[in-house]
Amino acid sequence: MKIVDVLLGRTKPIQANLDNLFGLSGAFITLEASSGLVPSGEAGVCYKPMAGQPFVKTTEEIEGLLTVGGDPATVRQEYAPFGDDWIVLSG
Repeated sequence: MKIVDVLLGRTKPIQANLDNLFGLSGAFITLEASSGLVPSGEAGVCYKPMAGQPFVKTTEEIEGLLTVGGDPATVRQEYAPFGDDWIVLSG
């Protein structure tokens, strides 16, 4: 990063490490075979809510996108005690 970028507050985005994402399928097989763990059929995303109308609109759009598709999944929102929210999919 150049000194001018630092002084102006510009940052470069962090490159995505997709190796970790694609390693999930191998970890699933290993956990199921070695520990007898079975999937619950649910998935969740944790996020920290922000104040403001744009965030509310984005949350509504995400929930709308999650319900679109051939096999509808059940989408519910849960609130953690420390201010984090969860979107949980089951189906």
